Amino acid sequence: LEFYSPYCGSCQDFAPTLNRIANDLSAHHPSIQVARFDITENEIPKVRGEELFSVESTPMLYRVRYTPLLQAQILPFNGNHNFESILHWVIKEDALAKRKKLILRKRE
Repeated sequence: LEFYSPYCGSCQDFAPTLNRIANDLSAHHPSIQVARFDITENEIPKVRGEELFSVESTPMLYRVRYTPLLQAQILPFNGNHNFESILHWVIKEDALAKRKKLILRKRE
């Protein structure tokens, strides 16, 4: 999830990278979706009444995953805003979440 402002030069520069990431994920990891959130048009969302997103600058990226009980797992991206770094982070976090889910299933 990208929090952005249409007036932010860095966000405009980053948009082609995000589009490339979205296209790659759509082709190779269709269960992972990319979304953009315009902070000038909407208030930063709360999850079950809690402020879980901290957007101090834009573009700001978060990995959002919902558990089977619809609990949000939110993880900010703190790396370089380039294609390789972000794609690696998203795929790695998805694999870790899936592995954790399998471990929990085996314990049941």
